[in-house]
Amino acid sequence: RCSASPHVSNMPVAARQPPGAAFNAVNVFLHHPVAGHIVEGLHWTLLCLAAGLVAPFVLAYKCVRAIRAAMAGELELAETERGRFGIFISGCDSGFGKTAALSLAGRGYTVFAGCLTPEGGAALREAAAGGERLVPVALDVTKDASVDAAVAAVDEAFFSSSEAAC
Repeated sequence: RCSASPHVSNMPVAARQPPGAAFNAVNVFLHHPVAGHIVEGLHWTLLCLAAGLVAPFVLAYKCVRAIRAAMAGELELAETERGRFGIFISGCDSGFGKTAALSLAGRGYTVFAGCLTPEGGAALREAAAGGERLVPVALDVTKDASVDAAVAAVDEAFFSSSEAAC
């Protein structure tokens, strides 16, 4: 007999005890054609239920990690890559739009800043201290013609300069 095998007991044959009546009854029940399928179905139901209960916590954990990484700057593009992408922000005359435009342009992104008034665009350009990556664009989001003109201005400014750089 091989003593290294985990399935072979080193106990003498006479000393081994049978598994018992309860174990045999469970074994017979689980191998019954109908009961076996029901037990297997319950097993997978409980497993899927447990996964469904755990999934929202895993999602929340991953979202928190992504937000922390973004806030720490770990998800930022390399500085050499930032100019290749154009970011359009509306409402840049003041408030969050202005702050976001100045921040992104200062970090090397090409920012198309939608401003309602020419004065807002000039003030934004002045606040950027001559940053070439900040392009004020006239935009009134309540007028379709203004939105179309802004799209055309971005196409002309971004794609003509991108093709020239290639």
